[in-house]
Amino acid sequence: MESRSTRFVGIAVWIAVGILILAPTIAFAQSYSFSLPATSGGAGGGVTLSLSLDSSSGNGITGFRASICHDPLVLVPVAIDPGVAIATIQGGGPPELFSVTVDVDGISCFVIFAPPLAITVLPPGPAHELIDWTYMIQPAAVVGSVTTLTYCSLGTGIGNVVFASGSFIPMVLIDGSVDILPAVSPTTFVRGDVDQNGVTSVTDAVILLEHLFLGVPTGHCPRTADVNQDDGLNIADAIALLNGLIFSAQPIPPPWPSCDVDLVPSPIPCLPYPSCP
Repeated sequence: MESRSTRFVGIAVWIAVGILILAPTIAFAQSYSFSLPATSGGAGGGVTLSLSLDSSSGNGITGFRASICHDPLVLVPVAIDPGVAIATIQGGGPPELFSVTVDVDGISCFVIFAPPLAITVLPPGPAHELIDWTYMIQPAAVVGSVTTLTYCSLGTGIGNVVFASGSFIPMVLIDGSVDILPAVSPTTFVRGDVDQNGVTSVTDAVILLEHLFLGVPTGHCPRTADVNQDDGLNIADAIALLNGLIFSAQPIPPPWPSCDVDLVPSPIPCLPYPSCP
């Protein structure tokens, strides 16, 4: 004769099996969408697009992965920053994981809001701004043309998903676009001002080395770090910066020591930053 405890265990097992079977179905019945805006910017200038999440007909999410591809002949990625919806999501601080991978023609961002065993959920809503993607528009971009930013799969094959209800949930995807306008005025900056605070110091050399070896971002004007003007960012720039600051053996090329435009064309992007309006 079957005991009450045996029947209880059997019922519990079937409930667990039912959850495993139904959970993905329930999750995929929810609707989530990523959208990028249609915007515009002048050739040689910058443009920022915010990735927006509509989760109003779904549940709260605990993270997401987004991959956006662009035409490298038109756009150059400069900065990828947490949007207003997640910048302070973890007790007033940033997400636990904000991992960015940059490819020639695309950027992938993998975000987890909180560490394991902690629960931080972005509640359902119609317009959560998740990421701000900032690009420089190539100076040679054709005025009057429109370039499209599309969703793609870079590296992992996971694609564009949110993490909700214990599942990876694929998205409804709405592409963005940039209408290319006439050229903008050249950006002013201070060469060697890697942290972009308006002052060149040994700290900038340290930050440049952190960028080269640890992947620390260089901010909205990476051209500040091209101290030797070889159109690349490498350890020679850190050496040139230290030589110019400490030994004065080789003066730092202009624009330095104050904000000005760069008279030598360079493929390295530079968007305006507060210390050099």
